[in-house]
Amino acid sequence: MKDSLRYAFLGTILCAGMLFAYGEVMKYVAVGNGIQMGRNEWASEKQNTHHFETQGMESKESPPKIENSKTSIPTVSVPITASPEALKFLEAAKLQIGVVKTYDFSNGYYSGGGAPPPDTGVCTDVIWRAYRDIGHDLPKLVQEAAKKNPKAYESDLDANINYRRVKRLQTYFTKNSHSYPLELIPGDEKNLVGWQPGDIVIFEELPTSHLWHIGIVSDEKRPDGVPYLIDNHGEGVSITITPLDWPTKVVGHFRVF
Repeated sequence: MKDSLRYAFLGTILCAGMLFAYGEVMKYVAVGNGIQMGRNEWASEKQNTHHFETQGMESKESPPKIENSKTSIPTVSVPITASPEALKFLEAAKLQIGVVKTYDFSNGYYSGGGAPPPDTGVCTDVIWRAYRDIGHDLPKLVQEAAKKNPKAYESDLDANINYRRVKRLQTYFTKNSHSYPLELIPGDEKNLVGWQPGDIVIFEELPTSHLWHIGIVSDEKRPDGVPYLIDNHGEGVSITITPLDWPTKVVGHFRVF
């Protein structure tokens, strides 16, 4: 009888010890999982933040829409002061989304009148098509300006190409529109109000391909007030990046309407 009680007592102690040990092990497993989850979330956030910055300049992949999920960034309300004509210009550009689906460097269509097929083009085609669709002839305007001052436009007076060169558009807009500050400051309402829908933004040439870039400020914004662009940077017309996501600096910011 005493032996039975002794064995029962020892068994109880042994079971309690095993349960305690199991509890301690699971505690460390839970802590370890929590740490790993934290690392995974940090890595994912870091990857999302720097995805476009680490892409090669020659990459054909379209950069993703960059969402800023940091709760420390306040929601900024930026008043829209763009003119009705500027908003019409923006809406005309938006109509190209889903229609212009590729980016085409080929030059074959120049001899046929200068315009690429309606489902393709480059960044400058977004601009003149939006001009056209609200009743303005940008090719004609640029060509007339280039004829008056070919040296300023670095132009050979080819009407099929002048309006499709970013640098020549920069010259035209510099002389025929209002220039605005180049700096874009997230969360700064005083600065952001200067970036209105329909504004045109020009970026310095890429160091590898030597291509310049142009886009239109959209009415879509990040939580910190930074506007997205409507542009064609490789996979058709889209609203997926902000001026801060482009790998070269802004060298022109114009209000044409």
